[in-house]
Amino acid sequence: MNPSDPEPTHRHRAGRWIVGPTGILTLCAFSTFLGVALIATLALPIIILDAIGALIVLIPPMMAGLWIAPLIGLRRAAVRWQLLIGAILGVGMFSLLVLLLGMMGWLQQPLWIAILAVCTGLGVVRLRSLLRDVALSKQQEPTTGSVGRDRLLWLLTVPFLVAGLLAAANPPGIIWSEEGLGYDVLEYHLEMPKEYFHAGLISYAPHNVYANFPANVEMLYLINMVLRGEDIETGTSANVIHLYLSVLAVFAAWCIGSMRSKRAGILCGVSLATTGWIPYLAGLAYVENGLLAFGLLSVGALLRAVQHVRAHVGDRQGPETRREIRAWLIICGLSAGFACGCKYTAVPMIALPVIIGAAWVGGSLRTRLRSAVIVSLATLVTFSPWLVKNTLMTGNPVFPLAHSLFQTYPPGWDQRTATRWQRGHALHSTTPESALESSDLQTAAASLELGRRGTLLWQNIPADHYQRFGAILLVCPLLLLRRRRRTGVKDPSDFLLWFIAAAQLGVWILATHLFARFAVPLLIPLCLLAGWGMDRASTCLWHAGTRLALVVGIAWNLAFVIELHEAESMPELPVAAIYDGEFPPFRPYVAVNEGLSAQARVLMIGDARAFYYRRHVDYTTVFNVNPFADAVARNENPEAILVWLRDHGYTHVLVHWAEISRLRRTYGFPASITPALFVRLHAAGLSLTWQAHKRPNGIGNVQLFSVPRSH
Repeated sequence: MNPSDPEPTHRHRAGRWIVGPTGILTLCAFSTFLGVALIATLALPIIILDAIGALIVLIPPMMAGLWIAPLIGLRRAAVRWQLLIGAILGVGMFSLLVLLLGMMGWLQQPLWIAILAVCTGLGVVRLRSLLRDVALSKQQEPTTGSVGRDRLLWLLTVPFLVAGLLAAANPPGIIWSEEGLGYDVLEYHLEMPKEYFHAGLISYAPHNVYANFPANVEMLYLINMVLRGEDIETGTSANVIHLYLSVLAVFAAWCIGSMRSKRAGILCGVSLATTGWIPYLAGLAYVENGLLAFGLLSVGALLRAVQHVRAHVGDRQGPETRREIRAWLIICGLSAGFACGCKYTAVPMIALPVIIGAAWVGGSLRTRLRSAVIVSLATLVTFSPWLVKNTLMTGNPVFPLAHSLFQTYPPGWDQRTATRWQRGHALHSTTPESALESSDLQTAAASLELGRRGTLLWQNIPADHYQRFGAILLVCPLLLLRRRRRTGVKDPSDFLLWFIAAAQLGVWILATHLFARFAVPLLIPLCLLAGWGMDRASTCLWHAGTRLALVVGIAWNLAFVIELHEAESMPELPVAAIYDGEFPPFRPYVAVNEGLSAQARVLMIGDARAFYYRRHVDYTTVFNVNPFADAVARNENPEAILVWLRDHGYTHVLVHWAEISRLRRTYGFPASITPALFVRLHAAGLSLTWQAHKRPNGIGNVQLFSVPRSH
């Protein structure tokens, strides 16, 4: 400071503190707390406890992950990048550790408390060293531009964080009708961790084909159960874990955006944090937020490698530069592999685009191929544990996919179920098969299918009834094209993001059912393109216009988020209201949990949502072999079927007729299971003890039968 300059007043110092990082973080935290307290006072204690419990699961591996950057060769990287790499890859490594030790049967609570303590200790040692390096070294990554008061834009993310916390406070299974009220959560995302928790072992599940999907995020849910020593009550804290992964994704967007400027980093982070998808996914213990975090780090690491290559164009790269480029490519691949370990769709939508992008980074043909190989091998390193698990348990590394290639039939799987799976997940044409009798009609059918997909593209992204992408991500990236046309500047990073977006959109349109949630990976390139596009303002007027458009776009997104929450969210409903039967759709839970003894063993038929049952229940998903249906098909004699039930130890049978009807209309269901069958079983001694939602024909949508003891 110049001695002649006046000393800053307390007012000026306070103003600088408010717009500084610490002040903005404090304001956001306080505003979030106040918002939740005012909207859902009764839910606030649960949200706080769940938030703390989720941090206990995530913070230790994130801290231990701080060693990853220096071990790979990025000790001189900026602190924010080391923190980002440590946080995201640390969580990924921890998930694989849970998988490895879980398959060995090491899921004891004391062991995992000790592991988390060791992770914390390692993180503290590295964090002290990292902070000392910051104090002694000036070799931090430079960023251009001044943010000024643009940091205040972070305050616009608060309503979305509040909405996310309120969504996470909802017990799994009661919100988002588009998701079947979280059917998948109760069927496998939380149900399989619950089964592993009770068994003390991660093993093959012949009754649940979805247990063979990669499950990096579900491993976090499992350890949450192990640490807390309970299962059902951890549903909302699993939601919060999923929400925290979206916070990591926003942190990643800010880090990557800051490659252009400090202001661009803020715009990228805010663009992602204020999309409708973030609070929407917070209410579901799914995997998409983990996929976003890993995917963003993968793309960001690839862009860093591109940046280093561009910085040495025309120069001979020294050994240190080559090592740093190689390190970023390794980070890119490792993170892409973790994304694939969240969801199979990440293979074509994240891993394949970044591998192709690595080959495009620059240099000679040999250099390009080496870059692609590095990313591919690193991807395989972190994805292969799930491939090995499936190979050991089923003989097919990507089971239940690629059945026509591997032709394996593990327990609970046969040609019938394989056909049902392939038919249920095939891309259906809108034209009846009987109409496809000539090449002209086949061409017309293909045109109709393409037209249908174009319609669904419009309905699920630009015209989404919840506007979860929003105008910011769909319009602001076009500002980059405007600048390129005006200045002629060609940035390979921009091109790479456009390529990734185009590849993801192509996969979504041509290789999926066009379900809106499957397009979530598009958030990765779009948030970066949007932030960089808004940062390209060439005049003060244009700068003010982009900020105004950003605020209007955020308000637009928020209006739809509020509308959705008002229609479906019930954050103050306790979990006990579900398994105690106070919430009408889940009355079967109280019939089993409260009406049956602890020694009861229940066979569920039709429904696979077993998460909230506190008694021993056996179920099969619609895509697994149904042993009861096979027993009926072999012998329709009612007495023989009752003998089969007793021989298998069942005391009760729970039949969900409404779910059976739904499955028959969609995926298919064994024809041998009908109301007439249970009329005959009732005559043979099977007694009806409870039913709910009786239909005009006198049969309840859900019926609970008691199996008679042997005479």
